[in-house]
Amino acid sequence: MHVAYAIGLLLAAQVLVWLQLNGQFVWSWFRDNSTLVSFIFAWPISWLFINYQKQAYVMFDQSLWSVRLFGYGIGMIIFLLMTWRLTGEVLNPKNAICLVLSLAIVVIQAFMK
Repeated sequence: MHVAYAIGLLLAAQVLVWLQLNGQFVWSWFRDNSTLVSFIFAWPISWLFINYQKQAYVMFDQSLWSVRLFGYGIGMIIFLLMTWRLTGEVLNPKNAICLVLSLAIVVIQAFMK
């Protein structure tokens, strides 16, 4: 239960963070209403991250390092997918290497004890 729920919370939080921070470069409404956007997204993002943290802390046997590094790696993957899909921006070699390293972090945190 903890694994699927934690990952679902994290994915939703990362998508909302991307929209809150980068929506201004995609949609003029986000750019023109930045204060309102911050208020709209603040509560849901906070709630999602707090509850991800609770679930992941149990999932990773009470290791805050694992919780943080896993969240970072998933965040990088979500950033890549959202940026590519909504802006068309593609990876350059430097960023591709960083993404591979992020994937390695996720795999290490998820499967090594």
